[in-house]
Amino acid sequence: MAPFISTQPYTLDDSELQLHWSKEDLQGYSCLEQQEAVADQDDDQEGTGFFNWHINEEHTHAILTFQREGDPTQSLLINLHLEERHDVPRGLVSDRALQVSSVFSPETDEDYSGQGLARSLYAVIARCLDVLVVSDTHHHIPGKALWQSLAHNDGHPIGCLQVYIYNTQTKQLFRSEETGEPLVYDGSNIPEDSIWSFNAHGHIVLVAKYTE
Repeated sequence: MAPFISTQPYTLDDSELQLHWSKEDLQGYSCLEQQEAVADQDDDQEGTGFFNWHINEEHTHAILTFQREGDPTQSLLINLHLEERHDVPRGLVSDRALQVSSVFSPETDEDYSGQGLARSLYAVIARCLDVLVVSDTHHHIPGKALWQSLAHNDGHPIGCLQVYIYNTQTKQLFRSEETGEPLVYDGSNIPEDSIWSFNAHGHIVLVAKYTE
């Protein structure tokens, strides 16, 4: 599972890893969604701003940015790298999947915690591109918390995701013992030792599907 959230310094050899994005930098990217930021009552900065969800044409890089009203640049909040996955789980009515290979969130002067921004980036990608979003096979403790929050499916305003557990060796989804249908993971209804492998690459991935 991709590491979340890393706040290590950027490796500036990668031209995509930058803190501030101009209009020119975003050429070749599509804005999937824009939403007005919810103002913090304790925020003494004037003006409003917008969260923006972007993805490049190749669907290998997605970012979530914040743009204050009147500012021509956008500040990076979350940086996500994606890879096409070709062994799409059967039974989820989608012929395409993107696997998260890395997640990066830089330290910022403003606190955006508690707004579900990481969840929203996964949901926007799944909804706007009509794809499944798949975890890495190498799991991390923070990534576990993120995927469990995705699985709680508590009516996030951007949209909800259903999360499934997929065994890449057997090519099977975890299924309900009662119905035989793919089991929707709710963050606690599947034994943890059946999912998480923190010390090495395993063969279990989590799969997120957008749902209305």
